[in-house]
Order: sequence, then C-alpha cells, then structure tokens
Amino acid sequence: MQSEIRHQFLFLTPDTSIDGASAIDLIEQVRLALDDGCRDIILDLHNAPYIAAAGLKAILDIATMMKNSDGHLLLASLHGQSQEIMEASGLGRILLQFDTAAEAESYAHGLRPHYPTTSADDEDEDEDEDEEDPIFDDE
Repeated sequence: MQSEIRHQFLFLTPDTSIDGASAIDLIEQVRLALDDGCRDIILDLHNAPYIAAAGLKAILDIATMMKNSDGHLLLASLHGQSQEIMEASGLGRILLQFDTAAEAESYAHGLRPHYPTTSADDEDEDEDEDEEDPIFDDE
C-alpha cells in the first residue's frame, strides 16, 4: 500500500484488491495518520479491482473514525467490480466519491482551505513579498 501526506491530506493507494489482510493495513495507516493530526483521507482505488467484505467493513470503519475526528474520507477512482460492490452495499450513497484522486484533492482543499503552511512554503511566500507585483506597476 502506498501512502503519502500532502497538505495535511493522507493519500492511500492500495496496490491491489482490498481483502482481509490489506483491510487491516488500511485501518492501521489511518490510525497512524490520525495520531499525527491528519484529518482528511483520500483513498485512491485505481489499483483495486475488487473490494471484499472485509474491505467494505474497513472503509465503513475508516469513515466512522474520520467523522468522529471531524475529518473526511474521500474515495477516488472506483471502477469495475469495486464500484459495483460499493453501490450494491449502499456505501456509495453515503460516502464522497470522485472520478480521480486529483478531483478528490481539489474538493478536500475546499474543506480545509486554511491548513498551516510548511516552513518551506513560508520561505517561498517571504521571497514573493520582496518581488513587485506587475499588476500594480501602473499605479
């Protein structure tokens, strides 16, 4: 499973279908992220052609964990049997779903527009302040 934190969002990308073993790993990754202060999860399922019952339970458990932590679970790139299973289970009606991880990330930025920037971002902003803004040159 691939995991990456960007802008306080945890991106999780299972390498294959979500079954019993990968469901346990998925929940553990989310718990660690919550402990680190992450409140929004983007679960990119483009590599997951199938979601077993244990995977559905894990996704529901994660959605509950996120709600209890004032966070969000966003599903991305559902396709094929994974999408059919999600719809048949009823979870498709209650969870946020997006065609791509990029769309989910864009939506997530709208949920949390004021995340603190990193120190590297602060340095970039300081450099930008020293430059003149060409829009206001004529004034």
